[in-house]
Amino acid sequence: MAKSKCTVKDLLPALLTCRPFASTKTMVPAMQHFLLWKDSIVATNGHVGIVYYPQVPLPEATVPADLFTKIMGSFAEDAVWTIVERDGKVVLTVGKYRGEFPSYPVDDFPKVTIPKKPVPLSEESVKSFRQLAFCMSTDDTRQNMRGVYFDGSGVGHATDNRRIAWRATKQSGLKTILIPAYLLERVLGWGEAPTGYALDPEGKFWLFFSDKSVFSVLPEGAFPDTAKVIKAHEAQAKTWPQFSCERGVLQAALQRLLFSVEDDPSKPIRLQLSPTSLRLESTPTGTQTGAGRMVEEVPVKTVRVKGTPITALVNGDYFREAVGFFDEFLLGDTILAGFGEGRKFGVFISLLTG
Repeated sequence: MAKSKCTVKDLLPALLTCRPFASTKTMVPAMQHFLLWKDSIVATNGHVGIVYYPQVPLPEATVPADLFTKIMGSFAEDAVWTIVERDGKVVLTVGKYRGEFPSYPVDDFPKVTIPKKPVPLSEESVKSFRQLAFCMSTDDTRQNMRGVYFDGSGVGHATDNRRIAWRATKQSGLKTILIPAYLLERVLGWGEAPTGYALDPEGKFWLFFSDKSVFSVLPEGAFPDTAKVIKAHEAQAKTWPQFSCERGVLQAALQRLLFSVEDDPSKPIRLQLSPTSLRLESTPTGTQTGAGRMVEEVPVKTVRVKGTPITALVNGDYFREAVGFFDEFLLGDTILAGFGEGRKFGVFISLLTG
């Protein structure tokens, strides 16, 4: 019989972090549980998984992930709990509360082997995860685009076949690989940077943090040949007009205009760049109740523009999302951008980032 004792605040953050990794529907019932293993909590749904080290001694047992987390979260942070594994059950005691939870044999839980020698991740690579993730496909039928792709030369790519983003890094040892969206979608909101990565013999990709490690199976299929698009883009972009403006002003203007076209899947916003302003115009298709044409001008400093104003029609939602995403993680109050015609993606909006 194994017994553990500590306060709720020492364990609850680990449970809440691990909960999204546990399975809700599976042919392996044990994957709906947490595996408590000495000093760690393990959770996996078969696609992604986590090993968390809460610095709390734990019995060797499994507990229902959702129910156990809810019960533990219902107590005050300073409440003292005791967990005992006894006769195939886990008994949780908090004050006058006593609950019994079913527990599967630990051998029923999928075996997780943690790589011993992770490769350090450069700051550039961590930035690229965050900068590129918003362009990943959200379509589970397009597994070959559900992630951030590194082409072996240090350049990261992401695309959903409607927009594309890329970034050069100085990461050594990161070969051609598609880092799964299943993983990135869970960890990018943590507000902490991974310190290393690894590929294990079973083909899982691992990211390592100070108090936890996460892993995911690799998506199937070949990533689109975005290198050709990038090459063409970079050659054309040298002649494109560029401008800088206040990021918050541009975001707010885009948001206001998008209200008038929210029923239009293409979210059309027309941009017209002159030497002193960027004019934004929305023209609803008529399906939006009560919406009319909206126009707003944003003051800009043009870096490169000549002659007559340059006009482009873009998906305003994509543009707003990109501006907001970069603002949240990496850039300051000013945005430097440019736009021009592209061969495959129509109009390019080029956000120049650090």
